[in-house]
Amino acid sequence: LLLARDDLDVNWKGATNETGFQCACENGHAKIVNLLLARNDVDANLTGRMIRTGFHFACEKGHTEVIKLLLAKDDVHVNLKDFASRTGFHLACENGHTEIVNLLLARDDLDVNWKGATNETGFQCACENGHAKIVNLLLARNDVDANLTGRMIRTGFHFACEKGHTEVIKLLLAKDDVHVNLKDFASRTGFHLACE
Repeated sequence: LLLARDDLDVNWKGATNETGFQCACENGHAKIVNLLLARNDVDANLTGRMIRTGFHFACEKGHTEVIKLLLAKDDVHVNLKDFASRTGFHLACENGHTEIVNLLLARDDLDVNWKGATNETGFQCACENGHAKIVNLLLARNDVDANLTGRMIRTGFHFACEKGHTEVIKLLLAKDDVHVNLKDFASRTGFHLACE
């Protein structure tokens, strides 16, 4: 009904700096997202609160159906960065949204080793938060560097050891190319962090 009006500003940002499209993405309203994506005047890459797009919000909240709709559009940019230089991939990895991570990994344009402002990759976010299924998906790829260092010069292994994520540690130890003796900013290994 509202979309039938010629004078409707679909890209208007409210007091929280969000468009209606971003609100629909964040709240998982796939039917509304689909209606809005069908229009020529909706900017799906417009940023709002926390310099995030609707794509960021849907990745963070785990709205798989919304992500599928967004990924079907050629003009939705999956590597846009938010206020902390994180992509939707970071947010999906951090929050354990395995199906969304899987959908993103199927894309050729995804930068899997991008480091956000806190210097962490999506892989490190998954390790730190104990998301073993996502870690397993990422370890199976050739383009994910499990030994990249991030915040505090730590690897995913450091973060998993510090947080006590046994399933993630098992996956990492099963890989020959994961270096378990790498040192962090204080010259501590994952073993040190597990012992603390």
